[in-house]
Amino acid sequence: MDDYAIVIGLQNYPGIGEPALSGPENDAVKFKEWILSETGGNLAAANVITILSSDYPVNGDSFLNAKPAFNDVFVAFANLRSIHDKNIKSGNGPKVGRRLYIFMSGHGIAPVPYGNKIQKESALLMADVDPTNAGAWQYHFPGVYAASWFADNECFDEVFLFMDCCRDITIVPSSNIFFPPKGNADNAIRFYAFATKWSSRAREKPMKDAAGNISIRGIFTVTLLLGLSGAAAEPDPANPTQGIITVASLKSYLYQNMKGFIAPEFLTADVQEPDVDYSPKANDGRDIVIKTSVLQTFPFMIRVPAGATGSISIMYNGMVAVAQLQVNSAPAELPVNLARGKYLAIVAINGTTRSKIFDVTGTEDTGKEGVVDFN
Repeated sequence: MDDYAIVIGLQNYPGIGEPALSGPENDAVKFKEWILSETGGNLAAANVITILSSDYPVNGDSFLNAKPAFNDVFVAFANLRSIHDKNIKSGNGPKVGRRLYIFMSGHGIAPVPYGNKIQKESALLMADVDPTNAGAWQYHFPGVYAASWFADNECFDEVFLFMDCCRDITIVPSSNIFFPPKGNADNAIRFYAFATKWSSRAREKPMKDAAGNISIRGIFTVTLLLGLSGAAAEPDPANPTQGIITVASLKSYLYQNMKGFIAPEFLTADVQEPDVDYSPKANDGRDIVIKTSVLQTFPFMIRVPAGATGSISIMYNGMVAVAQLQVNSAPAELPVNLARGKYLAIVAINGTTRSKIFDVTGTEDTGKEGVVDFN
């Protein structure tokens, strides 16, 4: 009840011919389904604001007066800001809630105010974007600035931003200040994940879901939701039978698995890779828990010399035993299913002991088993 979300999927851009988009609404709808699911974000429906292209009528093929425009998106964020303002005036402090999710999908740019390339912003283009002046402030909504405003002003304990859009560098004539005054608090946990690197492009393609239905989806969002739905879970160090999805595990999952959805012609050049930023930076994000999750396991094969006898111990993070295998002459390959994470395999066979460290990345469920070879 204390978490909020703003979910935006825009794909009708009368002023932009190619590339036309078909996936943003599908992605936004799927993200909202995860947000509302008891096994996902578990948010109350009243706390989720959704903005889709299909919510607005299409008036011809002109970009003039096309919607949603800047103010249509701005009002969603302004409503949360108004709660913040009312709480302060009533003496209840600046806090609005525990966690804020922001999801944006559509055409995007990397706005660069006055040529300042230090600011790594990512912005969603509005439906009424003028193709001759895409960088004008009224035609795009800056995601990083909006997310950071709520973090800097102590509105939420945690702010998560996910943006599935291109980040082409575009010079902007004015700064993106639409929520003044901006605070400078540094207490909130922040996790910002983008479909692509700064100045690069995102992609969509036909995808088949678990039910066999095919629809156009963003590569980033599909991978993101698979990770958030459990594929990015690693054993909780305090309780290895319980899965947790952390900033570190989700970041790793995105980097390792997005390539599996990219069309072959894009794998040799201009490969789409995600971009992730977060704070605090301690422990590489392992201390920032996004959610608990049922552990998914992936097939591995421990390969030992034929005819060997002894035992194999599998230790999660080198400390907690999660599997014990007996080696009785045959077979030379012993299967084991393991959750994502780092492991230590200790093999005691034929009177000698050897060990190897290996990673389970979550890509092993594509039909190819991971192998740890002690031959």
